[in-house]
Amino acid sequence: MNRIFIVARKEFRDGIRDRRALLSAFFFPLSAPLFIYFLLNAVINMAQVDDSLEVPIFGANAAPGLVNHLVERGIKLSHRQPEPLSAIKSAVVNQTLDYALIIPADFESQMASYQPPDLLLVFDSSRNDVGAQVKRLRDTLAAYNQELVSLRLIARGVSPKITVGARPQPIDVASDQKRTANLMNFIPLYVLMAAFVAGLGIAIDGTAGERERKSIEPLLINPVPQTHFIFGKWLASGSFALLGMLGTLVLCIVAMYSLPIEQIGLSFNIGFEQALALLIICLPVPYIAAGMQLLLGLFAKSFKDAQSYIGILIIFPMIPVIIRQFMPFVTETWMASVPIFSQSVLMMDILAGSPYTALRLFLSIVTGFIASAGLCLLAGKLLASERMIQS
Repeated sequence: MNRIFIVARKEFRDGIRDRRALLSAFFFPLSAPLFIYFLLNAVINMAQVDDSLEVPIFGANAAPGLVNHLVERGIKLSHRQPEPLSAIKSAVVNQTLDYALIIPADFESQMASYQPPDLLLVFDSSRNDVGAQVKRLRDTLAAYNQELVSLRLIARGVSPKITVGARPQPIDVASDQKRTANLMNFIPLYVLMAAFVAGLGIAIDGTAGERERKSIEPLLINPVPQTHFIFGKWLASGSFALLGMLGTLVLCIVAMYSLPIEQIGLSFNIGFEQALALLIICLPVPYIAAGMQLLLGLFAKSFKDAQSYIGILIIFPMIPVIIRQFMPFVTETWMASVPIFSQSVLMMDILAGSPYTALRLFLSIVTGFIASAGLCLLAGKLLASERMIQS
């Protein structure tokens, strides 16, 4: 163990000395939470509707009753002179107008003859920043239509209830925290990706970098087993990755607490027990990543060559998130024994407030470290091969 720690200390010191590589390694772990914060803050702002909603309206004089209904509902109207429909569409496309409501000139006459007039609501569905405003306007118009139908029925002595059939009553069993977890399913993705990115430079430099500098042969001349070199490099690379992963996890939690998600009906509450469970679950990931990177780095002839090989590993953290997003499933105990997959699944369960067991935590940790140790042993066996060194 002393030899392993000597190698690890040397690799760790070299990694700290290279300031440019250090900045590159921790750029993603530190910037990802900031990206999360500003992105979700923008989403929250877009989901909110200002009480003073202003709607450009064309032909308002043709429907005074509808205009009064909109004003009573707190909608401010911006009266515009009638224009051709094509001109209004172009204004919405060019974002001169966010949206517009067009009332036909024969609105009153069609209403008097019980012919439903067409209210044209022009908007761009690809713009997420106006979706909430358009929804509020559509709901207000639907309420006006329902109120109008009810008044017509009452005037004829008919109860408006006759127009109502079976009424579905939705019962949403999802808690606010579960709905919040569904919104922030990218947090496990960023945390796991940070583990694969932060220690990447040390892993490549300790394998392909050594080969490119022609220093791997003098290194192996020392009376130290090859596996000790691999485990030392694995410990240094994994420790760097661990620091980056923990930084990302902590900053993501801080960012979520800083966001006003309660304004959109969500809540985020992670206690000490849940935070500790997240930390325990994540522990094997950086060392799994380090083992995979060291193993692939042995097959590369240069630092640049290794980057192209090891860059493929970044898809591993994405797979569980994609599977769960498009093929939802219930977490089972056997899933805790699948490295990387188990960490992603259990992190989502904890963030959602779902129950978890000590057995699943234990399996996740043990299988993760066993997998990382197996990768290191395989790398050490390959490093002992003369063919691998000279290729």
